[in-house]
Amino acid sequence: MRVRRPGSRPFRLERLEERTLLSGGLGEGRGPTISPGSYAPGRILVGWQDPQASGRPAGVEVITLPEGVGVDEAVASFRTAPGVRFAEPDSTSYRTASLPNDPYFSLEYFLRNTGQSGGSIGADIGIETAWNVTTGSSDVTVAIIDTGVDTSHVELAGNIWTNIGEIPNNSIDDDNNGYVDDVNGWDFVDGDNIPQDDDSHGTHMAGIIGALSNNAIGVAGINWSVSIMPLRVIGPSGTSSSDIVSAIEYAVANGADIINMSFESPNFSQAVSDAIDAAVSAGVLIVASAGNDAQDNDTTPRYPASYASNGIISVAATDRNDNLSSTSNSGATSVDVVAPGVSILSLTPGNTYSFLSGTSQAAAQVSGAAALLKAEFPSWTGAQIKAQLLATVDPIEGFEEYVATGGRIDVGRALTELGPRVSGLLPGVAVSGPIRVIRTSFTFPIDPTSFDASDVAVTDPSSNSVSVQQVRAVPDSNDQLFDIVLASAQSAVGSYGVTIGPDILNPLTSQTMTSAYVGSVTIRDSSPPTFVSATPSGATTGPVSVLQLSFSEPMDITSMSAQDFQILGPNGAVNVSSIDPAGGGTLFDLAIDEQSADGDYLVRIGRQITDLAGNALASAASFHFTLGAVSAPSVSSVSPGSTVSGPVRVLRVTFSEAIDASSFTVDDVSLSGPGGSITPSRIHQAGPSEFSIIIPSQSQEGTYTLQIGPNIADLAGAMMEAPHEASFTILDTSAAPQLASALPGGTINGPVRIVRVTFDRPMAPYWFLPQFITATGPSGLITVERVRPVDGTNDTQFDIRLPSQSASGDYSVSIGTAIRSRYGIHLTEPVAVNFTIR
Repeated sequence: MRVRRPGSRPFRLERLEERTLLSGGLGEGRGPTISPGSYAPGRILVGWQDPQASGRPAGVEVITLPEGVGVDEAVASFRTAPGVRFAEPDSTSYRTASLPNDPYFSLEYFLRNTGQSGGSIGADIGIETAWNVTTGSSDVTVAIIDTGVDTSHVELAGNIWTNIGEIPNNSIDDDNNGYVDDVNGWDFVDGDNIPQDDDSHGTHMAGIIGALSNNAIGVAGINWSVSIMPLRVIGPSGTSSSDIVSAIEYAVANGADIINMSFESPNFSQAVSDAIDAAVSAGVLIVASAGNDAQDNDTTPRYPASYASNGIISVAATDRNDNLSSTSNSGATSVDVVAPGVSILSLTPGNTYSFLSGTSQAAAQVSGAAALLKAEFPSWTGAQIKAQLLATVDPIEGFEEYVATGGRIDVGRALTELGPRVSGLLPGVAVSGPIRVIRTSFTFPIDPTSFDASDVAVTDPSSNSVSVQQVRAVPDSNDQLFDIVLASAQSAVGSYGVTIGPDILNPLTSQTMTSAYVGSVTIRDSSPPTFVSATPSGATTGPVSVLQLSFSEPMDITSMSAQDFQILGPNGAVNVSSIDPAGGGTLFDLAIDEQSADGDYLVRIGRQITDLAGNALASAASFHFTLGAVSAPSVSSVSPGSTVSGPVRVLRVTFSEAIDASSFTVDDVSLSGPGGSITPSRIHQAGPSEFSIIIPSQSQEGTYTLQIGPNIADLAGAMMEAPHEASFTILDTSAAPQLASALPGGTINGPVRIVRVTFDRPMAPYWFLPQFITATGPSGLITVERVRPVDGTNDTQFDIRLPSQSASGDYSVSIGTAIRSRYGIHLTEPVAVNFTIR
């Protein structure tokens, strides 16, 4: 793709500091270097950061290893231990090699940190060891997508890539790659064949990767010999995604092995992402700077470092003391590794040298390291180079917080620790048993014929040997994943030791493992705990402010909170103030607000609380206790309890004490009406002893009978001794009232003073007045003294009071139509009560 799209150029360079050195000799260093070929078994060399404070010997301490502990295992362990400056094998193979004679080499602490300028010895990329293996090859091409490169710099002229298919300056695209006279790369900003650096950034990258070395001039590059392909995409106005895509495609098409991309942008580009994926698929390694925003790329991605391709190495920056640079981005999962990136000396245009800082410089060192690996192992793909570089980092204590590998690039280890290396076991976390297959992964493909059951030893939690039936390669895993099949499934809880090797072969290097891998897998306790008992329990005396709970095994108190405990008492919910251990990990004190009220208390325990292995309770649990005497619950009242107007949707029930709501369901209610059986919809708890029975709306006139219980329990579990029966009547409020009965009636003995009338529905007392009643006897009209409703009859009965009547003869009491029901409906006609006194 060659067409540049107009638009913004969001990508930027990463520069923190610049200081140009004047020409002149700044010193040179010479001396012997060590080239590890084999190591003394049973011991390693350790240097301490502060020997006096830690009580360790000054200088180098020789650590004798316990029997059975391998050199690799010990070195790895010590490198991550607090206070350790370095840990390494005790090499037994030496050869004399000269450091380069470049006069500024001593200032390149990132290559060889001897403590100069206050640095920490060994806080470098391990170049001395690497140079004893290889100093690079012109057959390796590193494309630098950047601001261009000063190809005429005295320290670069011999290491600039040349397109052998192009004849210089003939204005012809000799190799038909779409670019005319692209002899030394391409300028995608200006669209010409002169990718000259007008900024200095790209030249600085080139010098780190491949400045001519051991030439008694200036600085030393990581690669003494390499082919640097300059691809200019960044100009005064920045860059564009289209130029970056074109540069990536150019690099791949023209044989680049590694692409260095020391720039960053907050903007995702699908086009750039696709181009990177295509490059990785072609075997190219992409190295990108993490960025200089002092931010976490896990949450705020920076591109291209944060593209999802697994063929990118994202690099953060450290200083000369292995501290993360104050401006470097990081990312525990999105950034891979660190390299020195503060005050890095390298080339700048016009045969000058400058100190610059940033993750750009750190990324260039990783590109240079990758080029050394490619020089030594030409058949390796970018993915293999990445795997080896990341598997051999120099760990820095606490750096797991910043980068995925937790360490600094160490090209010396990458070039010398070439045997197969186990990268992990699955299951990698504690799992519930049984297990029969353990999967192991290697950082590189291995020779599968060199790995069988005899290379594996497994022990159970009691240190008994576990027989291995076979080792089998996982299909389509490129000989990197293998399943270790045990002779029988293992279920015992605990850690199982797994030892692999060391006679397993890396076919690329023909080397076996330096030492056996020792790891483990764990079967965790998966049985759920149970609630056992509580104090108090049953009947007791108050006050109570602490409940002690007992479980079947030690519990994780951090899994407990007040929300996991529900306490109901006679007065409602009880507050839980704290949970404290009470002994053995199985006993816990539950502090509650002090309770003195007599009655039942119910405690429910949620199943979210767990044991130390994370297993939740098998089921929710509960217990109860009672303050005062234990009694059976009963129904105190039901509403409605007499005659009501419809519709009726809710029946309200009050019990004699607090009730366990879980014991009161619709199955405990039997209701029938004029139309037959009625099924309640649900039960709602309105208070500790108050409940609402929700029923389908009922309006039909007639009597309804209700039975509640007896399988309803109080908080202590005591059930009703007998069911409660009740009834109520629904009236049609639109119907006229009817006289149901009257006393006296017929022939009676005198005297008579009260006439009692009963209606079929409640009447309105304020309309039942004497002036609406006419009373007559043998002597004529009788005065009605007063009318009064009878107590407890819901205004359905009234007493009409007359002066005492004793005279023999017929009497009549007529009630007029002005009388009306409680619902405002009048009598349709007068009604009369007739009786005779003898």
